[in-house]
Amino acid sequence: MHSTQHDGANGVTECPIAPGTTRTYQFLATQHGSSWYHSHHSSQYGEGVVGLIVFDGPTTANYDVDLGPLALTDWYYESTWALNWRALHGGAPPPSQNVLVNGTMKSATGTGKYNVIT
Repeated sequence: MHSTQHDGANGVTECPIAPGTTRTYQFLATQHGSSWYHSHHSSQYGEGVVGLIVFDGPTTANYDVDLGPLALTDWYYESTWALNWRALHGGAPPPSQNVLVNGTMKSATGTGKYNVIT
């Protein structure tokens, strides 16, 4: 299934999904491995509407242990709305202040937790 109509900004390549409703995306995965998805609407991507996808392949794949995907993402202590406002009014967003590893991290004050892979 050709699915490029599912990739892009709402109102450009497809209609936005109304609050309280759902949408099922169907596509043909022609390669196995891992990838990711993210929102194209407003600051949703920066607020965490992003995730990993695993496309399982043949059961004869030559590997010992599958630990799953490893997501590394930037983290800002300032809200994405404030960063977006700054970028739209002439200033560039600052470098990130932290990095999330599979969605976890320790803050500058020591709260939070580190991701552990066994």
